[in-house]
Amino acid sequence: MIDVTPKSMELSRIASQAAAQTIKQQLKNVEREKFFEKFQNKEGELLKAKVIRVHADSVILDIE
Repeated sequence: MIDVTPKSMELSRIASQAAAQTIKQQLKNVEREKFFEKFQNKEGELLKAKVIRVHADSVILDIE
């Protein structure tokens, strides 16, 4: 017999935060993959873009 009372189904705050973080990271990875797929065939072409933000290791562009 399996105990399925609400008490046994509760997640701790830390566990739920970790699960949420994992889901967010997976969504970010899927978005990044879709973005690369969209522009992969444009490699070697010139694109018009506006610089939105510059970070130490990356640049965020608005590609028109």
